[in-house]
Amino acid sequence: YRLYCKNAIMFKEIVFAHSLVGHLQVALSLTGSSEDAYQTYFKITKKDSEHICIQNSFESDGESYKNHFRLIPFRNKLVLFLMDGPDEEIKEWYELGEKVDRTSTQILFPRRIIGFFIDGMIGLSFARKYTDEREMWEEVGNSMISKFQRWRESSEWNFANKLYLLLAERYFLEGDQENAFEHYDKAIKYACDHRFIHEEGLANVAAAKCCLHFDRTKEALEYYNKAKDCYTKWGSTALVRIIDERCCNLTNSVSK
Repeated sequence: YRLYCKNAIMFKEIVFAHSLVGHLQVALSLTGSSEDAYQTYFKITKKDSEHICIQNSFESDGESYKNHFRLIPFRNKLVLFLMDGPDEEIKEWYELGEKVDRTSTQILFPRRIIGFFIDGMIGLSFARKYTDEREMWEEVGNSMISKFQRWRESSEWNFANKLYLLLAERYFLEGDQENAFEHYDKAIKYACDHRFIHEEGLANVAAAKCCLHFDRTKEALEYYNKAKDCYTKWGSTALVRIIDERCCNLTNSVSK
């Protein structure tokens, strides 16, 4: 992958190089590396490079090749949400993603689907956290549920686990434990059966957080351990380390 990055830069395929380096940065982040791929290849920090690229894409007068830069918010929302990054950063990339969605019809649709899924997860999570903004974030979650309900009709394989996880999060928001855990378990099963191992891990983490909210610590540990197995197979050492720390803290709190 690094060779592809170097070759793209060498042949002055800068837009393609930015896309490659962006994907390399995702892999580095999820595997726990502190390397800034943008600094390595472009001699500029990740944050500065990404914001310059996004601004250039909005000023590109419809140059379709620069629309690849608009994928940056979708990538960053995903990584930050998976790693429980700062809410303010997640909100910032969510808002940029919204701007992208309003101003471009040329984003590759599979990427947008993942972006919509993460938007739904962000919306329902933030609706629980920020009660003064609940109505706004709940609407974000509900609108994404509606999308996935339609899409599931055309492909249960691709969309069923995502829909079940969003529904579980909505039931969690409503305080409906029984339906929440029923749908978390369905999301986990469908993700496993359809080989979306990273989404199986995400569903287990979401279920664990729901358990903790309702003081079901033992069950939370079980879900976290299943998530750890998924992320280990996926190769994300950073996510495994985060879960290890949570499990250690939970185990210590139970033993006290």
